[in-house]
Parts: sequence; structure tokens; C-alpha cells
Amino acid sequence: MEVIKKKNVKENIHLTNGEGISKKEEDPTKRPKQEEIGLSKSFNTGKINTTNECCKKISSKSDSWFIVGDDQVRMIAPNRPNVRQYFSCGDIEILNKHASRVTLSDEELLKRIKPCQDYENKIKELNKFIGKNLEAADLKINLYVTACNKHCLSPYPSYIIEESAIGMESLVLINDFIPPVGLLKHYLKGTNKFTPNEHVINVLHWLLITFSEPSFTKTDNQNFQKILSKVEHLTNMKLPNHIFVLKYKRISEGLWLTEKSNVGSKFAFLPLSIEYAHSIVHLGVHPQIYTEGKHGLGIYLTTDINCCLECSAAQWVWGKSILGIETQLILLVEFINHSCVITYEENKALCKEQNSLEEAVNNGIFYFLPSHKFIRVRYVMLYVKTPSSMKSKPIEKFKELDVLYKRTILYLTLTLTAIILAKRVRFASIVKNIFANIASLPIVKQCLSLVL
Repeated sequence: MEVIKKKNVKENIHLTNGEGISKKEEDPTKRPKQEEIGLSKSFNTGKINTTNECCKKISSKSDSWFIVGDDQVRMIAPNRPNVRQYFSCGDIEILNKHASRVTLSDEELLKRIKPCQDYENKIKELNKFIGKNLEAADLKINLYVTACNKHCLSPYPSYIIEESAIGMESLVLINDFIPPVGLLKHYLKGTNKFTPNEHVINVLHWLLITFSEPSFTKTDNQNFQKILSKVEHLTNMKLPNHIFVLKYKRISEGLWLTEKSNVGSKFAFLPLSIEYAHSIVHLGVHPQIYTEGKHGLGIYLTTDINCCLECSAAQWVWGKSILGIETQLILLVEFINHSCVITYEENKALCKEQNSLEEAVNNGIFYFLPSHKFIRVRYVMLYVKTPSSMKSKPIEKFKELDVLYKRTILYLTLTLTAIILAKRVRFASIVKNIFANIASLPIVKQCLSLVL
């Protein structure tokens, strides 16, 4: 996908179905004048070429940018740069018909969103989830926002907003109001005057609570090597900055586990563009990410981390993420070692061509899987290129304060109980014994050491 800027050249153009836009015009009086922009797009090959198929600008009143994709032209509204609009490649009149939608105001976009139902209960559920899974919530929001920005969101919250170009505009607008997870956790407690936006709560509840499977858990750095050692013939090992464990219910994996028990399984790495990760982790690996390679159309896995990093370039993601704002993503997957899986030792089918004439040195093992049904995603690995500038307190510090708070409450409760008993019994010796027994408890000693 390539971003192209317009040139200051005016020419009559029209659009033909499935073959892009032609520069030639048979009857200029029947067609409005448009501006030609930049290089051209071949919709058949998906590559940018300097051919007669060119991209177009719908309105010449403002300086707009276009992004061309598979059989679609996406326009970035000049008055709202973060909002994007899709137009199907068809007749020019169809494009002009939809062009007015880009000019919708924020108020008009918000009116199209359905109101949040059971707002208070959703606040409570989100508060409970984020309190226990702060970094997992950050990752899920990160993947969701990136998918929205690239217009490839699936699954889609259709019960909140219709699945359309305007609906996507509305979601992108809502995403701008999502605060960082650390601040969101503070707001959800209801200890301040700030009231979270109802549309934000509605979207986050759909994303974090509705999709209970798989569950995301961030693992400690000490476990990284143990996790990577699951991969046989691991080469060029480079530890990631973050690893998240994905866990599925055994019921949903019944058939897959049965097949695994018959022929066994292996682990390997799958490079992936971040915009597709939201779909993959929630819906599973699907044919849309198939790659055409030496052994045909299918999924190519490797045991070489460097090769994966070369295949998936670093991307700018959610700017409010505490995990990093420019990252590379690699999936560590488990696949059934079926008889149709091809194992080989070359990198041309998976790795991109290098800019230099020298080929990359690679000793990793590669696997070709003709079907996506053999694969299950087990770990999400993040390699951070640009760390987050939001320096919040470490998660461990919040946990320590929470433990200290609970221990202090326990100590005060035990002390109050001792005082009440002392008043009733009225015997100093008994009171002395009670305090001595309380003070001898290990947890009380630990509380006292922390408080004092």
C-alpha cells in the first residue's frame, strides 16, 4: 500500500471497472475535470507501476491525499487527517456520490453511534478487568486501533455502529478519546469528577469483555528463553521486549487437540503485519494471510527470528500505548505436524528480497502449511523500535502498594478486635497474651516492617 500525493496537472480522466482509471476521455464535455495524482496503481498485481492506470482526486478544492489498495481507493479527509474513507473502484459518478460523506462533522458521525446500554455495569466490569490485566488491555487496544487505522477491522462492533465506511470513520473518531490504560484505570474507579465517554466505554467493553477468548497474559522476562526454546532448530535468537501468552478454552480446540495427539505438533514463528493481528488472535489464522511461495499458496513459517524481523517492518501503532509506539510483531504458533507439511532449509519463499546483491545468510528451518487449520497462535511477541514516552509507574509498584494497603487494613482489624476483647474480658494478662499472639504472626511482622 502506497501513499501518493497529487501533481499540479489537470487532465480529464474516468474510471473503468476493475482496471483503474484511464487518462483518455472520449467526450470531455460529459465528464467533470479532475486532477491526476502521482504514480499509478495496477489493481491486478497490487503493485505501484508507472502505467496508464492512475489514481484520482475527487475534489480539486483542497489538497487531499490518497492511498490505493486492492481494488479500492481510500481518501484521507483534509479537514480530519486521521479519518479515512474507502471508495470502490467503479464509475466516477459513484465516487462523486460518496465524496460528500468525507465532509461529515464530528457531531454527525457521533449521532450515528448507538447509545451505550447498561453504562454503570460496563464501568464496573472494565474496572475489574483492567485492574488485573493492565498491559493485556493495552495490547488489545493497540491491535484494535491499528486495525481501525488500516481499515481492516475484523471482528467489527456491528451492534455499536454499522459496518460501513462512515461507521469506520465514527470508530476512528471514538478512538481519539480513548485515554492511556493507566489513566483509564484511574478514571474507572470513580474517585474523581471525570466521567468516561459513553462511546469509549461501549467500544472498550466490546473489545475487552465480550471477547473473553483467548485470554492475554504478559509473561516475565525470565521466561522468555524458556518460551523460545519450544522452537526446534532455533536460530538468530533475539529476545523481544514483550511476550504475551494466549490461552484458549479446551472445548474450542477439541478437534485440533485430537489431531495433535495423533501426529504431534511443533512450534515456529509467523511474521505478521500488526494491522492483521486483531483478526488473527480473535478469529484464528485465516486464508487472507496466505503467501505465494516456492511450494505454492499457503502459510510459511520459520525458526529464524531475524528472517521474521526482515519480513515485517516496524509500524507506528497506538500513540498512547505504554508498550511502545513503533513495534514489530511476531507470532509464535503451534502447528500440527501433518504429513502434508513441507520442511525445507532455504529462505527465499519467506524473506523479502534484500536491497544489496548479497543474499541473507540463514540457517533456519522453514515450514510450508497448505492449510490454516493446522495452526494455533500461542504467543504474541513485540519488538519495540520506539518506546512509549508515557512514563507511568511500573505495574509492580502498583501491586506492591495494593498489597501494602490490604496488609494495613488487616493489621488495623486485628488491633481493633483485640481492643474489643480487652474491654469485655478486663483482664490485663489476657490482653497481653492476645497482643503477644497477634504480634507473633508472620503477616503482622511483615506489615509492621513495611509500615515502620
